[in-house]
Amino acid sequence: MGPKAEADMSRTPFRRFLPFAALPLALALLPGCAALVFGALAGAGTLVAHQTILADDSYEVFFRTDADRTFAVARGVLEDLDPSATANPDARTLAARFDGAALEVEIDHESKGLSRLAVKARRYGFAAQGTAKTVAQRIARRVNEVGPG
Repeated sequence: MGPKAEADMSRTPFRRFLPFAALPLALALLPGCAALVFGALAGAGTLVAHQTILADDSYEVFFRTDADRTFAVARGVLEDLDPSATANPDARTLAARFDGAALEVEIDHESKGLSRLAVKARRYGFAAQGTAKTVAQRIARRVNEVGPG
């Protein structure tokens, strides 16, 4: 065998191993790629990807829309859930009852074109995080349907 044939044979095991070596990297990048694809599909939507439960048991969501629009949409959603819902437009706070829980909703202006929604639910004095998440997601769906303005 010549030197070229020996060099080709020495690289052959590496070439066979390369797809298996790249697999962990591909799996590690998959969630980020899925988020990128989801973000591209959402495109013109108003929901920002940040949703979380805070230390005070509030469910928090950020939107690419002004706080007044978010407040109006949240008010509509809560009035659909509880016709006796109360609102304080100056403080951008709402209160209602849903699924046996007392809801407190707060909308803040974060920056130009960005608003923050925080939903807190309490049932029998204890946090009802599932109810808070459900209400926040209903508001998020409606904000996305309405659009940024």
